Amino acid sequence: MTDKAHTGRELSVLILDQMINERWYLGSEVYDLLLNSGKLNTADLEFHKGGNETKSYRRTQNALRDLAKGERLERNKFSSSRYQYRIPN
Repeated sequence: MTDKAHTGRELSVLILDQMINERWYLGSEVYDLLLNSGKLNTADLEFHKGGNETKSYRRTQNALRDLAKGERLERNKFSSSRYQYRIPN
């Protein structure tokens, strides 16, 4: 454990390690995987200044978006503002 919050790039690596191939995940499910993995630290769980979400939650969502743009994850929009993600074959 460190005193510094994970970067989006570091979270990307953790995300890919935690996800099961070909299973669809909501962003909140991926975040739960990270929480339950024990790999997040106290700095990750701090709230953004003036915000209502933790640093790691926002960075997880950004990492998922970036992984999908880089074609390391597939992204499926299933409602106006919700996406599912999976590791492609």
